Amino acid sequence: MPITDLITHHITCQPDADTTLRLGTALVTADDRAAALVDALKSSFFSRLTREHGSFASEDDPAPLPRELEAFSKQQQGFVALTTRLMEQWKTLLGQDNQPFDADVICFAEQNGEHHVFYLLVAGHKTAFTVSADLAIESTQYLDLGPALFGIKVDLHEWLKAKHYAYLSFVPPRGNRALADSFTALTGFTAGLDKTDSTEAFLTGVEAFAKQVEPEQVDSYRNQVVDYCAHQEQRDAPVNLHELSRSVEGIDGDRFSRFMADYTPERDEALMMDRRSLRRYVKFTGREKDLAISFSSSQLNSRVHYNPDKDTLSIDGIPRALRDQLLRHLNK
Repeated sequence: MPITDLITHHITCQPDADTTLRLGTALVTADDRAAALVDALKSSFFSRLTREHGSFASEDDPAPLPRELEAFSKQQQGFVALTTRLMEQWKTLLGQDNQPFDADVICFAEQNGEHHVFYLLVAGHKTAFTVSADLAIESTQYLDLGPALFGIKVDLHEWLKAKHYAYLSFVPPRGNRALADSFTALTGFTAGLDKTDSTEAFLTGVEAFAKQVEPEQVDSYRNQVVDYCAHQEQRDAPVNLHELSRSVEGIDGDRFSRFMADYTPERDEALMMDRRSLRRYVKFTGREKDLAISFSSSQLNSRVHYNPDKDTLSIDGIPRALRDQLLRHLNK
C-alpha cells in the first residue's frame, strides 16, 4: 500500500539517568529509499513467531495509543503531532529504567482506499565494519531488524469501521521487563486470540472435509489450503473462508464454506493463522538427542507407515543420499 505518512524519532535510556528523546519535526519524504526501509521493517515484523493478535483494552483504559489514533483519524491532529505525543507519553511511562535502551522509532501509515494501517516499530542498532579506500578500518551503525525489533500494527479500518476483533498485531520487546511493561501501557494491547487453538480447530475441519474429496485430489486440496493460509499469515492478513473456498480448485467451494463453519469461531469469519500449526499439518517432525525424523504428511500410509501398537515407523524406499551413507558405513 502507498505510504501516506512517515516519521522517525529516537529514544535513549541509561541507568540512573533520565530518558531522553530526539523528536522528528517533519514527515520524511516517502521516496524509494523510504519505501525500501518500510518493506524491510514490515517483512521483519511479519516474520516473528512471537507476533500476537488482539484488540485495545476497554474504553476506560488510559493507554495513549488508541486515544491519540482516534484524534488522528478524526483529523483533529496531524501525524507529526500524533507521534510526538506518543513518544512524550512513552518517555513518561518508561521513567528511569535500570537497563540501557537506545533505539529508533519509525512510525508510518499506509492507505489504499478504505484500508488504512498505522505502524509503530522500534529498532535498535548494530555496528558494521569496513576498510576504506586508504585502508583504514571504519565503522558504521545500521538498524537492527533482527529478533530485537518490536512494535505494533493497527488496522484503523478494522478497528473503527469493520470492528473486527483482531485489528492489532503486536510483537513485544524481549528481555527487558520494564520496557515491555511500558510499551504495553503505551499501546493498550490486549491479547485476545489463541491462534494455536483456532488454527488447530480449523485444520481439524480441513482434514474432516478431505474425506469428501476424491482420493487422487486430496494431497492437492491440502496443499492448496495450506499455501493460501501460509500466504495470508506471511502478510499478517486473516484467512477469509469464502475467499479460501474460491481459491481451492477441485472442490465444491460452497459446500466447503458451509462445512468449515462448524470449525471456526462464531464471532468472526476471518481467522488469524498460527504458522507452526500450519507447518505441523503438512509435515510430521520430531527430535530427540540422537534422532531426528521429518516427512511430509502426504507420505503417511504411502511410503511411511506407523504401527501404534509397536510404536514403530517403517519406510518404503529411503532417500538416495541416506541410502548411500548407510551403504558406505556398512561396507567399511
